[in-house]
Amino acid sequence: MSKLFLGDTEVTKGSGGANWSVSAGTITIKKAYLATLDTGVKTFTVKFTKDNDVDVKITISDTT
Repeated sequence: MSKLFLGDTEVTKGSGGANWSVSAGTITIKKAYLATLDTGVKTFTVKFTKDNDVDVKITISDTT
């Protein structure tokens, strides 16, 4: 994988992988980053170097 997008906006990894990371084929989007998003369904696009992009839908809920 090369990049992660939320809509048209690239989600940077952040310092030390603060926003997201990838290891052994598993993508982890960090709780602190998700907490900055409004509630509802969000569509992330995982961009790969060979143009085999994958959309992933995540539901953000208010758990306070």
